[in-house]
Amino acid sequence: MSVPTVNTRWLIALCSLLAPALLAAGHGGDTVVEETEARTIVDPSGRQVSLPAEVKRIGCLTGASYEKAFLVGAADKVVVRAATFPPWMEQTRPAISKVPVIRNSHSPNMEELLKLAPDVLFSWDDPLLTRQMERNGLTVVSPQPVRNHLASEQDFIDLLKAEVAVYGKVLGA
Repeated sequence: MSVPTVNTRWLIALCSLLAPALLAAGHGGDTVVEETEARTIVDPSGRQVSLPAEVKRIGCLTGASYEKAFLVGAADKVVVRAATFPPWMEQTRPAISKVPVIRNSHSPNMEELLKLAPDVLFSWDDPLLTRQMERNGLTVVSPQPVRNHLASEQDFIDLLKAEVAVYGKVLGA
């Protein structure tokens, strides 16, 4: 299996494209209820998720969730990640090589996840997996609904912006 390369210009363009979503992520909106010790968000799958006031430890189990955590400035909060290895990852944050990797994020080892003690896991919009993780005491946010109706390039851009906004809300960016 070959590892895809990342064109630096493409990465900069993507970050520039998503910057407005990052700036808007922490402002306004009716999907976040602030409380002193906990808060609730509604994730894109429509689930209400209770979060600690400050999320300090995250698990990035979807394909590009580490990238989105990195994009909102929360790469240092990642305590577990999916088995993706883009070449820029270690170049931009060498410490990522020490973060445990979940080889099958669609069927993760619950004991392993519990030992890592994430405050929240960014995971697939899979009701069975989500229920299993929640039964084990894990907090799950699905940043992208399972059914995406992408009919155009603009639909994809809008989906990415919305997904990054979820990361911003969860992580306080």
